[in-house]
Amino acid sequence: MRMFGTGLGNLAVGYVKVVAAGGVEIGSDGILTPLALYGAFSASGNFAASSMQMTGSLFAANPAPYNQGATIAAAVTSVSGLYKLVSTGGNINAAGDAARTEGIYLFALRPALTGQPPTLPGAYDGAKKIYDDSTSGSRTPGC
Repeated sequence: MRMFGTGLGNLAVGYVKVVAAGGVEIGSDGILTPLALYGAFSASGNFAASSMQMTGSLFAANPAPYNQGATIAAAVTSVSGLYKLVSTGGNINAAGDAARTEGIYLFALRPALTGQPPTLPGAYDGAKKIYDDSTSGSRTPGC
């Protein structure tokens, strides 16, 4: 069940990264779009890892391959993870460690830029703003 808990953690981190990416995009009026896109791409690794970890822990007799898949998913959706994977000749554990370290810094980036820690109501407001902007017909971020 520990792997299931890790999967839930990856799901939560992915969600926060997506909301933070949207907040960075909206807050910068598009200037930081590449950073926001990278945050969303990085979150996809968390979502993939989460799916593998929770599925493996619930349904597999041997969940280790699912956890290995989660490490790979996290590694290939981060610049540092990919770099470490190539530079070590395919060492998945080293690449996973690099991706986790990068994830910690990305997680802390939005509070560093705004000076405010993420909160659940703030995450909701950010997600609602993204939704409202995307359905209003406006194509200008933050308008």
